[in-house]
Amino acid sequence: MSKYKAVVMAGRWQDWIPDLQTASEDVTVVGAPTHEDLMREVVDADVVIGRLPREAFLKAEKLHYVQSIGVGFETMLYPEMLQSSVHITNTAGAYDSVISEHAMAHILAFSRGIVRQERNRQKRIWSREVPVIQIDGLTACVLGLGSIGRTIALRLKAFGMTVIAVDVQATTPPEGVDRVVKPDAMLAALAESDIVVVALPHTPATEGIVNAQCFDHMKTSALIVNSARGPLINQPDLIAARQQGKFAGAGMDVFE
Repeated sequence: MSKYKAVVMAGRWQDWIPDLQTASEDVTVVGAPTHEDLMREVVDADVVIGRLPREAFLKAEKLHYVQSIGVGFETMLYPEMLQSSVHITNTAGAYDSVISEHAMAHILAFSRGIVRQERNRQKRIWSREVPVIQIDGLTACVLGLGSIGRTIALRLKAFGMTVIAVDVQATTPPEGVDRVVKPDAMLAALAESDIVVVALPHTPATEGIVNAQCFDHMKTSALIVNSARGPLINQPDLIAARQQGKFAGAGMDVFE
């Protein structure tokens, strides 16, 4: 008889169930593709794979471990989880390359005028009057030096940029970073940067950290890219600052 039960929540990871089941005869792996399935199966689960909501957590009677699907697990930091002995792990490192490549796609689309050229193509406008920017030699600021932030910094450096990072913990610049500053120096770093990439985790301390004051310090020619969580940028402030021409463009992978 199996000693442990693992529940796999809704998502493409349902396809993993056969492989997970072969890992050990001591584990029974079941799928919970719907909320009703989860509420039923979580009661006697030892392990859950997915972002477990509070309502389901309160039903669990044996839970020891949650494997979050994704790097962020802020949605599981409700009081009952924090006060429990349940362990949470994430997938740090799994998305470093794909997210950093997406950030570079935003930057290149902006700097080479690709969006405007595509709009012109659809209208059959064949014009050379599309401004482009050489990013080699520019300065970029990366907010957050987690594994994704460090990978983005490497990509930026490979394109010939000077890279400044803002991080609360790092004291020595990692590979790809020219200078690390603490959050109290963030505004000064923004003021000298041509490209700003947000790669911070979403916590109470970072929510809305990029706000009107930040946009007031940015260059009017700057691009901001959010590769993290939508609520890190104050969205009304972002819209107002762009309408007022306080920065040149935004590459938004996420929104509030």
